[in-house]
Amino acid sequence: MDNEKVVDLRREAKRLRIKRFSRLRKQELFNRIRTARNILDEEIPEIDSPVLRSTSYVKPQEPSKEKDIKQEIRELEEMLGLRQSSRPKIPEMKITNPEEVERDYCLIKDMSRLLRRLVTKVRGISCFLS
Repeated sequence: MDNEKVVDLRREAKRLRIKRFSRLRKQELFNRIRTARNILDEEIPEIDSPVLRSTSYVKPQEPSKEKDIKQEIRELEEMLGLRQSSRPKIPEMKITNPEEVERDYCLIKDMSRLLRRLVTKVRGISCFLS
């Protein structure tokens, strides 16, 4: 490094196409040239990987447009009331008296409890008979 002049180092930097070297000091210029040479002088590693080849684009199949159109027409007719809905209608409940609601809730709860007991007994009998 001591025997090389800055002018020679700048020529070498220009030959190696190093950018922004004009304002560097001798040591910095030498370090840049050394790293540029190291990168350029290294052997290119051989990579054993499969070569990816381009394939033709396969467009995904779209659902039948006729079915979509018929479905939309059916939904519009149902909304306008021109066709009976295929879905069962849920009856509207009007809550007028909170006591009636509480009574109905307790009745449903008791019935579900009785139904669970009945199912358990039927299962027990069916296991016994099998």
